[in-house]
Amino acid sequence: MRDSADPSRHKDAEREVMRHVEALIAGELTGRDRTLSIDTRRGRQQVVNLQRDVRRFDQTNEHKRLMVDLDVADFDLQQRLPRGEVVDVSLVGRQLVFFSTKLGHMRVLSMPPVRELIQGVSPAPLTSDEVKRRLREVPPPTRVAGPMTQVLVSTSGFTPEARQLAVTSDRTTTVLIEPDVAGGWLVHAPDTHADLRKVFNPEGDADKRRRVRETLEARQTDLITGGVSLKKVADDLHLPASIVEAEAKAWAKQSTNLRVKTLDGVPVLYREGLSGDAASVKGPSMAMMDRLLGIFGKKGDVEKKVAYLSERRAALTQQRDGSLEEIGVLEAKEAELRGEFKDASKIARQRITAQLVQLRKDIARNQQLMQVLNQQVNVVGTHLHNLELLKQGETAKLPDVEEIAEDAAKAEEVLADLQAGNELADSVLPPEVSGMTSEEQSVYEELLAELEPPAEESAETDPQQTPVTPKRETETAAKPTSPPPVPSSPNRVEPEAG
Repeated sequence: MRDSADPSRHKDAEREVMRHVEALIAGELTGRDRTLSIDTRRGRQQVVNLQRDVRRFDQTNEHKRLMVDLDVADFDLQQRLPRGEVVDVSLVGRQLVFFSTKLGHMRVLSMPPVRELIQGVSPAPLTSDEVKRRLREVPPPTRVAGPMTQVLVSTSGFTPEARQLAVTSDRTTTVLIEPDVAGGWLVHAPDTHADLRKVFNPEGDADKRRRVRETLEARQTDLITGGVSLKKVADDLHLPASIVEAEAKAWAKQSTNLRVKTLDGVPVLYREGLSGDAASVKGPSMAMMDRLLGIFGKKGDVEKKVAYLSERRAALTQQRDGSLEEIGVLEAKEAELRGEFKDASKIARQRITAQLVQLRKDIARNQQLMQVLNQQVNVVGTHLHNLELLKQGETAKLPDVEEIAEDAAKAEEVLADLQAGNELADSVLPPEVSGMTSEEQSVYEELLAELEPPAEESAETDPQQTPVTPKRETETAAKPTSPPPVPSSPNRVEPEAG
């Protein structure tokens, strides 16, 4: 979202942060992580326990002037741009009975990338110089008394250098809020005010659980072929592992064949066969060989076998994924050494060459390990598939051949009785009637005759009508006459000349 050129997305993000800030100021949120406390002249104080003078304004007029300077006339674009909202909060405390004194001030300032959005280009994160320039452009709060807490919001993010501005200096505490590339938000605050990182985060627990659920649903293929490492999901989403594991367990509880279990120290969500009965099969811990003998011996049932093989497949898949990640790290290191080899000296090149040889051996060993793991996953998956087919065949409880033949004979008897009853019903039906009496039928035919006159009447001609001349005679009369040709005499003699 942070690098999107769509103004509406930045406007929605700005609104989300401002709604959260206003709820914090009003004390509408519950929980210790949702109680705002800032520095005042009397130390850290909860905002809801003090009188608050709130003032709001935005930078829409500056945005209009910027559109004029850029020669962009687009009313729809102007409505979709973020407003650049500013919220000023003066905190007032009681002194004695009739007097009040100002204890501190908080300002929340949104810094959207308006220029880039007007030009239709992807915005870049704000640098430290850009942040300082934006702060100078906005009018400072009036009559500030006591410590100052300023919260800067950038819907396009901050550079690593700009994040260093989240410090406390000169009685001013700076907090930075930006969208996270993994979803959600990132809040940067000084270490002395680490609680503000949770307080100013607009994403609640419900939104975090929703992101976890969407990620797990998008990885259904991994659940079918092996399992999903919840630690990796937590790292990818930048969320606490406890939230990810709790949501995965809640999702597995709603399903009939999903289970969360710690394998090799990592919590994994995996599919446990076609039926949920295997998940309830539990027993005392025992050695691996005893488990194998107990499960695959004569007394082992299908549910226990499916549960064990599903767990083994998930564990093998996690080992394979870990080996694949190691190969990626080794390949990245190889590329780095190859780049260093170009500009290195002769002695350094010899050292780099030795490192490359060792790296390639490590990569080959990991690839060989991956082949073994792939073969093991294939064997376990095949055995698990056969057990699932067996389980499905047992649960179907299909009838045998004799029962099918007996039911077919009964069905034929029912069809024969139904056919006989149908023929009897047809035989007792009354004769078909036209629906009109003979008198009504006579009048009906008379009316039809009036609508269609007889053929003799239509053949009579009008005496004033011009008679029709047959086509052959007309063509003969219209054809022009020409004089008869003069016959040539073969005995005619021409006079001699002279």
